[in-house]
Amino acid sequence: LPEYKESFKYMAIVFPLCIFDGKMQMLIVTNLKVIRREGILLKSNIISLLLSVLLCIFCALVIDSMISVIISIAIVIVFRSIIAEWFLSRELNIFDIKNLLSEIGIVIIFTLCAWYIDGYISMFIYSFVYIVFIFLNRKSILRVFSTMKKALA
Repeated sequence: LPEYKESFKYMAIVFPLCIFDGKMQMLIVTNLKVIRREGILLKSNIISLLLSVLLCIFCALVIDSMISVIISIAIVIVFRSIIAEWFLSRELNIFDIKNLLSEIGIVIIFTLCAWYIDGYISMFIYSFVYIVFIFLNRKSILRVFSTMKKALA
């Protein structure tokens, strides 16, 4: 395990990718296809492709850093998820900026803690932030559980 210590730093980038890309594939793409708005999906993918090409060229040629290329790819994937969610939310009239910003904030805090702070301190900071997030969104969470309970009954 000590030989893999350096690769654990990259998990700080991979986990947010899993969250945003998973959300994109499971929720946003599915909903856009169900409501027959594949054009919105195409727009968000083209915008993301152009941004990805520009950022990767800049990071590879100007900054000359593989880490910056990886981070730029992560930023583009997060951006793609946000822009597609914004298009979908606008289409369904359910846009919630507070929820989106808190999600982005939690991911940024996780990434910074995992990248710059070692071990248990990072875990405690992130756990505290997550508990605050749950506390602030407790009404929504209870509403979801209530809806699930009614659906299963």
